[in-house]
Amino acid sequence: MSQTGQSHPLRWVPFIAVPLAALGFGFAADQKEKTTPLQNQETEQWEILMTEEEVRILRHLPDEEAVRQFLIDFWKVRDPEPASEENEAKVEFETRVEYANRWFSRNHPYPGREAPKNRILDGWNTDRGRIYILLGPPDTVQRSSKTGESDFDPGHQRSLGDQMTNYDYEFWTYSRYQIGIYFKRQGSDFIMSGLDQHLVAVLEQAKLSYASYEYRQGLKNRFEFSASYKNGEFALEIPLKRITFDETAKARFKLLVTVYRDFRKVDSFERTLEIEPTESRIQKVKSVVLTVPYAPKEKGSYTFDLIMENLLAGKFSRHRVFLKKNL
Repeated sequence: MSQTGQSHPLRWVPFIAVPLAALGFGFAADQKEKTTPLQNQETEQWEILMTEEEVRILRHLPDEEAVRQFLIDFWKVRDPEPASEENEAKVEFETRVEYANRWFSRNHPYPGREAPKNRILDGWNTDRGRIYILLGPPDTVQRSSKTGESDFDPGHQRSLGDQMTNYDYEFWTYSRYQIGIYFKRQGSDFIMSGLDQHLVAVLEQAKLSYASYEYRQGLKNRFEFSASYKNGEFALEIPLKRITFDETAKARFKLLVTVYRDFRKVDSFERTLEIEPTESRIQKVKSVVLTVPYAPKEKGSYTFDLIMENLLAGKFSRHRVFLKKNL
């Protein structure tokens, strides 16, 4: 029921059995094609929570040091209580992963029980597991079989894996999202029916529900820039609406560039950049372009990691861009 007392009909996904990972959601689809340093099951699980931009950044990080720092920052912005000793969001995530592995793993001989020590469980990487990790326990679960048997679990009173061997279909409802999700048995797994725009929006929003309120709000107005490299210099384009000016009408930025050649770090440098919009034309443009000269010493395949910080802004004042060039 809504606050006005009116009920809202549940939306459900049309029944087209398509694996969630095959649709690219959670970015499982490209895991075999692209790997990162420190790639393991834990970091792959964390990708379930990552926004598209975060996954893009992670995929481009070329060494272990950069990945470690990225993952530290990833959980830092998702900490709802930074003053506490533990990260409550990370604890909740790990709890949901453990539940998914215990109940939804395709290779678990006895769902719900402790698995053999030498068995790596994959419940987190199933459709039901990913939905559970992102949305949490459903409000209700209805199970049915091709022979007409059915079971209704109001209020999620039993474990989701209960009696899983007896039924062919599951229907989960989430009243807070006004959505219902169908799963159909396929071998030892249950495949979600597909994705519609509403469910995609719900899942994307759920990724950010693990993040702090300040982080979610900051995403709307964060500092950002685009970059290119040509003729021995970087061109950094900043939208005018993302620039913070001080009382003297100046803007200041700090640029950190890390240079990798053939996936090895070969150089890094830092620059402080300023904008002085004294000319009338600054009022007529939508963006400002800053140039920074740089000439690589050798030929090769280069990755440029550019991090720019808006020094006059408050939080969410840093943005990162990766460039790949064969020089």
